Amino acid sequence: MLAGTYTRTLHWSTGYAVARAATRDLVEDFIAQDDAQFAHATHGFELDGEEQRRRFFIQSLLTEPGLSHEAYARRFGSAALDDLPQLRELAALELADDDGRLLALNERGIAYADTIGPWLASAGVSMWLPRRPAPCPLVAALPVPKVQS
Repeated sequence: MLAGTYTRTLHWSTGYAVARAATRDLVEDFIAQDDAQFAHATHGFELDGEEQRRRFFIQSLLTEPGLSHEAYARRFGSAALDDLPQLRELAALELADDDGRLLALNERGIAYADTIGPWLASAGVSMWLPRRPAPCPLVAALPVPKVQS
């Protein structure tokens, strides 16, 4: 992704590419844009409460120091493990450690991060992903997590 951002209720970005030639083309197109083109997002959607929670889970788990239970409760007024009980499965599969303060991917979980992120994405967001990575055997059999609201 070249340019993308979130507000509390919106996510938007420009095009996305992985291959070198496609990425180069996107960069060239991005640089050539005028002010009017920069003022208009071409990809994006509104984040409802469930998507805001999922974004928080994914962004927190895939970065240091991990998901702060306190920060989540302060933001959403509920407990992360109550809203997405499947997060417990990450610890049960020895992909994450939870000390009661932080739920953080461990070394093994980081190795599977490319599968864990899409696993936590909603069905609505998943259909927009350009291509999902091959599921890892540990996470492939797990049901798609549902956020409790």
